[in-house]
Amino acid sequence: MTGPLKKLLSFVAYWLNLWPLVFRMCHVLERKPILAAFTFHRITPEEPDERYLQGYERGVTLAMFERQIDRIARFYTIVDLLTFADIATGKKRPTGKLPLALLTLDDADSDHLLAFAALERRGYPGVAFVPTAFIDTDRRFYHLRLTNICNCLSSDSWRKVLAGDVPAEVKAALQGLTPQTLEERRRVRARLIPPFQKMQPAARDQLLDRWEGLINHVYNLGIACMSWREIIEWSSRGIAMESHTVNHNCLAMLDDNEVSSELADSKTMLEHRTAQAVTAISYPEGSFDARTLRAGEETGYVLGFTAESGLVSYPLKGQDRFLIPRVGARDGNDREICYSIGSVALKRLLMLIGKRCRNLFSWSYHGSGREG
Repeated sequence: MTGPLKKLLSFVAYWLNLWPLVFRMCHVLERKPILAAFTFHRITPEEPDERYLQGYERGVTLAMFERQIDRIARFYTIVDLLTFADIATGKKRPTGKLPLALLTLDDADSDHLLAFAALERRGYPGVAFVPTAFIDTDRRFYHLRLTNICNCLSSDSWRKVLAGDVPAEVKAALQGLTPQTLEERRRVRARLIPPFQKMQPAARDQLLDRWEGLINHVYNLGIACMSWREIIEWSSRGIAMESHTVNHNCLAMLDDNEVSSELADSKTMLEHRTAQAVTAISYPEGSFDARTLRAGEETGYVLGFTAESGLVSYPLKGQDRFLIPRVGARDGNDREICYSIGSVALKRLLMLIGKRCRNLFSWSYHGSGREG
């Protein structure tokens, strides 16, 4: 079954009020309510323009975000981070039968202020994951710098880019492409992301610096991070400001000391600025490894959030606390969130039914005396 058809069917299931049946069946089989963390990224005040070449940058409009959280609230009780952590780690037993949801936003985008206000109007708590080295600075995430470069390329600067000292993987990805039209610029941007994800952060930044010099760089995407003043204010208004590391680099690519400092320094800075305990971390680009889990535990975090999709299988013990999946809702349409709300629960239900059937078959087989 194709993705669009699945989302269409889930949209129908949402409006026919079928998801509560799935939730209740999961509750019966597991004897506890579903626990989920939803994740959002870019929120825009209005429809994004053509300068945003990739889905992450286009994000969803504020109006769509509000519809999405209202959809979630139709079926889930939205909880704060402390409640979520206590339930996830087994410190507190959940009450009631409704599924429980945590709402998270990554990257501390300045437009998240619109999302925070929307949550506050509804009385919902939320979590923002903050990359501390980007706050109150002119630093930009590498993928935004790539988009800006693609938008600024001319025929002359494109030749200079290809003629310069470019890693073989990057040059191979660009062969045969010319950024003359919007669609071609999107193709260049898409081709650049995989090799750039594999580069060491220092080498990647040096290459971007060189390219920006070739195009007489002026950053004009308008996407930036929040200020410390805004972070401090919203920290006191129901938004938990948690760690997204210091430099937003892929943790699995860093050495041991860098991993430790990325986790420890971001935690220390946020706690100093907000005067609130920082207990959770979200891994940039979903990148982590065994060292990350150890560093999270040693640094004093309680929870770590991945980019894996799924529900939380709680109570969590040991390093499983740092492998929490989240449910994404990036597409700017109703079908996406209706699919996200229930599809992971349906997968869980099918897994639980399959497990019960296997156990029943095993008991029946052994109970009949057929073993060996």
